[in-house]
Amino acid sequence: MPSYRVWKKALWHMTRSSKSHTHNAWRSLGYFFIITAGVGLAANAASEEGLAGSSISTTTSSSTDRDLRTRLEGIFREIDGLQRVEVSVSKGVVVLSGEALNDTAVERALQISKRVQGVVSVTDSVSRSFELDSSIQELFNGFENQLLELYRGLPLYALAIVVFCALAWTGKVAANWSSLWNRLSPTPFLAALMAQSVRALTIVIALVVVLDLLGASTLLGTLLGGAGVLSLAIGFAIRDTIENYIASVLMSVRQPFRPNDHVVIGEHEGFVLRLNARATVLMTLEGNHLRIPNATVFKSTILNYSSNPERRLSFALGVDGADDASEAAAAGLKAIEGQSFVLSDPKPFANVASVNDSNITIEYFAWINQDQTDLLKARSSLITTAKNHLERKGFTIPEPIYRIRFDQPHFSSLGSEETHSMPDNATGSDRTTPRVAKVLSKQSAPDVSPDRDVRAKVRQERDEHSQEDLLTEHGPVE
Repeated sequence: MPSYRVWKKALWHMTRSSKSHTHNAWRSLGYFFIITAGVGLAANAASEEGLAGSSISTTTSSSTDRDLRTRLEGIFREIDGLQRVEVSVSKGVVVLSGEALNDTAVERALQISKRVQGVVSVTDSVSRSFELDSSIQELFNGFENQLLELYRGLPLYALAIVVFCALAWTGKVAANWSSLWNRLSPTPFLAALMAQSVRALTIVIALVVVLDLLGASTLLGTLLGGAGVLSLAIGFAIRDTIENYIASVLMSVRQPFRPNDHVVIGEHEGFVLRLNARATVLMTLEGNHLRIPNATVFKSTILNYSSNPERRLSFALGVDGADDASEAAAAGLKAIEGQSFVLSDPKPFANVASVNDSNITIEYFAWINQDQTDLLKARSSLITTAKNHLERKGFTIPEPIYRIRFDQPHFSSLGSEETHSMPDNATGSDRTTPRVAKVLSKQSAPDVSPDRDVRAKVRQERDEHSQEDLLTEHGPVE
């Protein structure tokens, strides 16, 4: 630290400075701070050097070096692979020479030497022998030691195996208790999933108990950490598969449809064939198989035609603009009500949909039972029946009318041919050729029975191929 004289000199320079000597005073003060900082850094460096070398004794003797040499040689004689390492010590500096089997043995000797109290530094002068006989001998010695340890630990290992087998057997018995899982879960698929989960959990518990019994708790933590990282990586890799599997579990718990139901899933229509752990299989109306991932099915809009046997159909007919629209609607409705396959409750009805340039559009609505009547056949039959009935009652089903004008002079050469113009005030019935109402003979009832070909194919395939199916006839319906 700065002495008293240094402080006194600096203060003297500051007090004797005047306005004309201000610059010199500040320069002296700067020199003072520089000297102070330099002395402080030197003192700190000296103290750190003293601390770093505090373990080195200021005096040494040949007896101390001899003790270090004797101590190290005794240690090396007891360690395999270090018996031929020679030690020389001078003033606490250890020099290792001689021969060692490999680099591992040399590194071990260096570490041991540094740990002995009184050693200042260690120098490596050991040569590597790499002798084949010594290497083989060391290998056999290590193998012999491992066998000896295994022999000594046989009772403990046997106990661990017995504990593991007992716990695994308990988990297997619990997983095979199907009656319990069927009572606890609403569907067989979920029951099987719970049973497998119990079995896997029992195996994990058995591993934890065995590793703890063997004193391998560190290994257990490493295995659990690695399993967590591996599970995360696998989860990202098979994310779509896991999403489909979870969707299949949820759909099996609350089933949105039954086997053989007529459904529309998104843009796909068909009959439900089966639901497995990955996809929903439909048979289209053309008889083809259609596989839709369960995740898509779970997030899509599902229209189930089979959930309610009663279904409404509709069609539209046009009558001439000069006809009475209400009478036409009533006439067509009477013809529809006369069909045996049309339900009386709810009743069919009709309404005027629009008035166009040349016709009036009337919409007819009727309800049928899908279990007994095919929608397409019923709609076709009702359209034909209503049209014929309207024509018999004198209503006109208009055809498109096109008016062609010949205003150019060169068409005057056609005057030799007779043309008949249509008066502007002509009514709709005057513009068309009168129709002769044909008396239709009474025909037999139309065939409107439902088309069961696709349903029969679905039922046949379900009976012939006993594949995985998560749908049940008596499971809970969403």
